[in-house]
Amino acid sequence: MKYLTIGLTLAMFLLAGCGSDKKGTTAGAGGPGGSGSGTENGGNGGGANFGDTYFPLAKNLEWTYDTKVEGTSVCKAGKQVTKVNAMAKDQTGNDYYVVIGDTCLPYGAFRAEEGSTLIQVGQWETYLSAKFEVGETWSSLLGSYEYVEKLESFETPAGTFNDCVVREEGTTKTRDTYCKGVGLVHTQGTNFESTLIKKSFTRKPQKQC
Repeated sequence: MKYLTIGLTLAMFLLAGCGSDKKGTTAGAGGPGGSGSGTENGGNGGGANFGDTYFPLAKNLEWTYDTKVEGTSVCKAGKQVTKVNAMAKDQTGNDYYVVIGDTCLPYGAFRAEEGSTLIQVGQWETYLSAKFEVGETWSSLLGSYEYVEKLESFETPAGTFNDCVVREEGTTKTRDTYCKGVGLVHTQGTNFESTLIKKSFTRKPQKQC
């Protein structure tokens, strides 16, 4: 039901939108440390600085993941691409971004508000709380969440990224690692695991609805 709800919402926003042209080193609890997105390997994009956010949002940002699946899963195995596909405004005039991707990776309509990242699920719900501290909890229509760990760095095939936070969902125990200035770098559930292998953060001119 959760995936159906987001899928229907995403379809609505795609119609409304417009566009143009593993390793972690444990840190102590508390607020985020340095800003910076870490050291990237192999020229996986660039040209835009999102050092102040754990979920960058801008037209044409793109993340590529390698997903491994065991048994039956709603997740797709292999290389999966998540992309900010469009930007528009909601009925109250708030800018939002349409993110497309696999079911087990971020997708839907997202916007930033006072340090938090919100997702549209019938209404705007908290996706990432602005209080990036271990022990911070919140609930939404998608589930109950907690920041369970802070990491000084996290290593992926796309590079080693600094200042990361691990979010855990209370029912499924899915753990998502977000790094500052980069976004989701790793997610693991009961029968799947996705790791960032490439990112492209070259922004192009965009037109608002």
